Amino acid sequence: MTELAIIAGLSIAGAMALGIPLRVFGWRATWNGFRAVLRWIRRHRWWALLTLIVGAVAGLWTFEDARAVLFGLFFR
Repeated sequence: MTELAIIAGLSIAGAMALGIPLRVFGWRATWNGFRAVLRWIRRHRWWALLTLIVGAVAGLWTFEDARAVLFGLFFR
């Protein structure tokens, strides 16, 4: 895939992610939903960070490696 196709795909996805809720629910509900998500992230920022870290680690390792590390923390 070329870089132009990736950029076009990302711009279409971004436009739809913003455009569909605006069209269906209106700007006020979309704005309030965005603010609610930001409030949730601020309240649960450590859980959100942990989820992101676990996702990154799981993407880098195989299941067997992650299981070995996890059980290596408890059983020596």
